[in-house]
Amino acid sequence: MSENQASDVGKGRVHWSRAIKIALSAVMFVLIFMHVGWARLVGELRELSVFTLVVSVGIASAGTILSIGKWQTILRAQGFVVPFRRLLRIYFVCWFFSMVTIGGAGGYVYRVWALSRDTKSTGVAGATLVVDRIADLAGATLLVIAGLGITAPMFGAWQVALGAIGLAVLFAVAGYVLLGGGSGHVFGLARFLPAAWGRRLARVAEDFGTSANRTGRSGSLWCRILVLSVAFHLSTVFLNYTVADLQGWNVPWRYFFAFIPLVGLVSLLPLTVNGIGLNQWLYVYLFSGVGLGPQRALLLSLLILAITVTWGLVGGVVYALTAEPAADPVPVSELERPW
Repeated sequence: MSENQASDVGKGRVHWSRAIKIALSAVMFVLIFMHVGWARLVGELRELSVFTLVVSVGIASAGTILSIGKWQTILRAQGFVVPFRRLLRIYFVCWFFSMVTIGGAGGYVYRVWALSRDTKSTGVAGATLVVDRIADLAGATLLVIAGLGITAPMFGAWQVALGAIGLAVLFAVAGYVLLGGGSGHVFGLARFLPAAWGRRLARVAEDFGTSANRTGRSGSLWCRILVLSVAFHLSTVFLNYTVADLQGWNVPWRYFFAFIPLVGLVSLLPLTVNGIGLNQWLYVYLFSGVGLGPQRALLLSLLILAITVTWGLVGGVVYALTAEPAADPVPVSELERPW
């Protein structure tokens, strides 16, 4: 098989994968609405107060600030100070590209590209993204483990425990490989590429490895970004609980503490488009068992989805109407760092 034929086969598989995800999202979305019932859902929607919507946006904005704070902390560890306003723009535009691409990959690509302008290195920008994602997933896993006592009776203690432990081991291995010096092996395919591409990828790999190792060896940094990650996930828990409480749905907070991080982790499975459809089923399945009711559970999931879509629309407007600023990196010495 020639290189062109292999490329065509690979592209065909990608297109089929995208089509399957889109179809599965659509089917799951339609089925959940049929299961819950349109009339009852509309009835619950009419009971949703404007005050609840305003508070929801406020809490989601606080989560945004926590996420950007995590980005800034990681960037400072790499030796760069990037203004909050600059990162806020990148954050919203990332939501836009995540919303319009399969699996949210566009958001990651844009983030690496945008931050490479600030760090002057694709490798450093990529390392920043990897560290952020590992910390984010580790924070969610910690909360899932903390909620085992609540979720175990629903799924079985062994199943939940093994799943959480498996995730923890996976993140530990990923962290060791990517941050512990194994990144050279990940980028080892450079030698199989044409010379020009190979040299460029080798430079990216070198920058990535240097940046990732510097970050990975800082225990204090990992403590800070894990705290920020857990705080972000708790803000999402608080967002869901506050909506239910303001609406008078009377569901104990412990269920939100246990269920919301679990939903976040499960929705990362590459089954549907950005978790759409899968998230709604998880909300209905989990919260219906604790007295919330399928209509209210679905409405809650749709409200969270609406906030996500709103962030993406804001990012699209920002991307369309504003030019990408030229931001110069500001090196930070160890003595100048504020921690």
